[in-house]
Amino acid sequence: MIIVKTNNGDRFINEAETLQVIHNKDKAEVEVWPSKWGNQPHQIQNYIIEHVESVIYTTQETKWKDEGSELETLKTENIILENRIVQLQEKLRDYGCEL
Repeated sequence: MIIVKTNNGDRFINEAETLQVIHNKDKAEVEVWPSKWGNQPHQIQNYIIEHVESVIYTTQETKWKDEGSELETLKTENIILENRIVQLQEKLRDYGCEL
């Protein structure tokens, strides 16, 4: 089972019914190539899921998660803010010592 998390909800893809699934992080898209469309197995066409935040591949034995770019952005922002807090704490200590 492939779970595609978007900003508008989750999409579930049965990997047994697909030829390939491509996660384009830069465009926040997932391209899905189904093995067949209904009763027309020879007219294979892909479809695109937009506004993708993350992709999770899970089986009965293992679970794999691809964290979305939004999470990476938040982690980076968190590091920046933590560094800023440390800087402000140092300035506050220096100011307290001057008094």
